[in-house]
Amino acid sequence: MSVATTRISAHALFGPYCRREFVLADETAIYRHADARRLVCMRARYDSPALRELLLALDVEMAGPGFTRLKHDGTTTVGVTSRDGRRLVIKRYNTKNPWHFVRRAVRRSRAHNCFESARELVAADIATAQPVAYVESRAGPLKGRSWLVTEFVEGPLCLDYALNHASRREVAEIAARLERLFRKLAKRRITHGDMKASNIVLRERRFPVLIDLDGMRRHTSTATYDAAHQRDRARFMKNWRERPDLAMSFSRIDW
Repeated sequence: MSVATTRISAHALFGPYCRREFVLADETAIYRHADARRLVCMRARYDSPALRELLLALDVEMAGPGFTRLKHDGTTTVGVTSRDGRRLVIKRYNTKNPWHFVRRAVRRSRAHNCFESARELVAADIATAQPVAYVESRAGPLKGRSWLVTEFVEGPLCLDYALNHASRREVAEIAARLERLFRKLAKRRITHGDMKASNIVLRERRFPVLIDLDGMRRHTSTATYDAAHQRDRARFMKNWRERPDLAMSFSRIDW
């Protein structure tokens, strides 16, 4: 049985819940609990009895009627649920086979990587889905599957909206906003790692928000940054290869 479905009371795992303690918590405060079977980390500002219960039964939630599945493959399962009046995205990182489990068991989990990457972007005022929590299953020092919980970002994907709905004026506005976002990344030598336009949500059909941070990296070496940056640019421009008009607009982005 997955540790994420093991029934245990939230009080036993986390201790008593005190709303005042977390309402007054610093924006960067993280609530953390670890035992031999699991690690649970959440941003203190999101803590609530409902979220605690969710984090202890993520697989149950993902199999339930309130969960809308968006993606499922050998690597990840992604979908949307709701708690505390918020829509939340749950992303489960699956293990494909025993060899994949062995490789991942001693490394930092993918959910942890994405949680920290999102926190870094938030701290740098770079738009991304707000990270809420992550959970790791554990067998002593070995890590198994992991789960990432973020806020849901309402809006169309940049790829679909630009290709099928945006006017010329809207494309120009989106390009200008993307340029500001990309420059913030470049200033900090951050690369996304999979800069598909389907990994950018347009909040209110105007404001770009980065999602899917699995490949994000902050570089200390100029050489590695330059190479990764060029791959990001090439991947972003590949989105528009069948639309020369859009390629022209987005190729003018200076980053």
